Amino acid sequence: HRILTELIHNFTSFAPLGTVLVSMRGIGVAERTGLIGAALRLLVLSAPRGLLTFLLVFAGILSNTASEVGYVLLVPLGAIIFQTVGRHPLAGMAAAFAGVSGGYSANLLLGTVDPLLSGLSEEAARIIDPAYVVNPACNWYFMIVSTFFIAAAGTWVTEKIVVPRLGDYEGETPAEGDELKKLTNEEKRGLWWAFAVSAVLMSLVVVGLVPENGILREAETGSILHSPFMHGIVTFIFVVGLLAGIAYGVGAGTIKSDADVVKGMKESMGSLALFMVLVFFAAQFVAYFKYT
Repeated sequence: HRILTELIHNFTSFAPLGTVLVSMRGIGVAERTGLIGAALRLLVLSAPRGLLTFLLVFAGILSNTASEVGYVLLVPLGAIIFQTVGRHPLAGMAAAFAGVSGGYSANLLLGTVDPLLSGLSEEAARIIDPAYVVNPACNWYFMIVSTFFIAAAGTWVTEKIVVPRLGDYEGETPAEGDELKKLTNEEKRGLWWAFAVSAVLMSLVVVGLVPENGILREAETGSILHSPFMHGIVTFIFVVGLLAGIAYGVGAGTIKSDADVVKGMKESMGSLALFMVLVFFAAQFVAYFKYT
């Protein structure tokens, strides 16, 4: 327990900016190799027609796990999918955009934004209580409920308001598969490899948390809330994203060498440039606020 706790502490003992840098490196690899994009496409493409709108909004909500990938992938994909089944493409685009934008921060899993927000909240709380700790999973239950609520609300608005206002679609409907790219055999193999690696990692987490003396629980009290797992959730996001991304990349052939892994980490850092500028001025405000 002491060794594990120390390892996790050393890995995540950064300021809020540092924690999000760590988690985004793992997610960046998963995004660079194509894992997240392929998983979202699989979710939407395999949807029954009656659940198409719901799953499109649902996938848009889940896409924030990889930051802004939903805007790049799902919004145009939503239009193509709706057009393929003979529905108005603008309705599909609106549904996807509603999920990505309206559902941002809601999710079934913790993403890169949760350690960031908890770190900022912790810094603000420590103006009053220097020992206050905000766990990245503090909003998890709210996020899970919000995911299904927003998906249902987005579906209702799309079907009852957006679609009737757009009217019947009278444009051309492409043949099945002409515009809608299905998963290739390589992508399917990569997804299976990523699923296998993720299943092994999740099994290790379950083995470490379920027993009363599990290694991922707090050593003294056996608590999960204050356990190394919860305090080191950023580490686990990094490990799962990194290993699953590598597994997918090797299986799908999108990773040729270790340089591709490093490149994925590097590219994920580029999206933080604007955030770093914002943090600079926010830090000045917090410092002056504390001083006064």
